Amino acid sequence: MTGSSMTTACKRLEKSGLVTRTRQSEDERVVQVTLTEQGHERVEAWHQQRRTLLRQLLTQLDQQDQDTLQRLL
Repeated sequence: MTGSSMTTACKRLEKSGLVTRTRQSEDERVVQVTLTEQGHERVEAWHQQRRTLLRQLLTQLDQQDQDTLQRLL
């Protein structure tokens, strides 16, 4: 991603309340981006959705196939 597209994405995330942006006093070109509590909650929700989807996919495999997949991964 380019710097300008990162800036645009971060501004959108900040406007949504998912991150905060803080300029560094020693170098104003540097901006620290930090997840807010709401941002952490959203990331955790995404992780939970992913775990649920993977669990649904894996339950279609029998135990031997699950073990084989685990070994291959």
